[in-house]
Amino acid sequence: MANQQWVQILRASPVEHDVGVAVAAVIGSAAFGVPCYFLTKRILRLEGGDFVSNLRQPLLCTVCVTAAVLAAKLATDGLGAGSQLAVIAGVGTLVYCGAMLTFGRSELRTITAAFRPPTPEAS
Repeated sequence: MANQQWVQILRASPVEHDVGVAVAAVIGSAAFGVPCYFLTKRILRLEGGDFVSNLRQPLLCTVCVTAAVLAAKLATDGLGAGSQLAVIAGVGTLVYCGAMLTFGRSELRTITAAFRPPTPEAS
């Protein structure tokens, strides 16, 4: 009986499907993210401030990309689906690269160094 009530509530809801999916993703992320946060802190033996400060750069990149993609979506509402997807993907890619170059230079250096071939030692 309870399941039928939820189905009726969801069908009567004026919320668009994409917003409903986004809300479900946020609820799911919170349900699993909070326990994962505390487990990760305990496993790595990190204090709360250390853990959060290490997430500052990825969070800044995420906020930049999210804002840019949302602005691109709102700006391209009149375009066809394919054109809108191309614009949003392009904007997201450009902003992500810019955010990584701005906020994540040290991480990019580390990743680049890991993929460089080893230099031969002078004998």
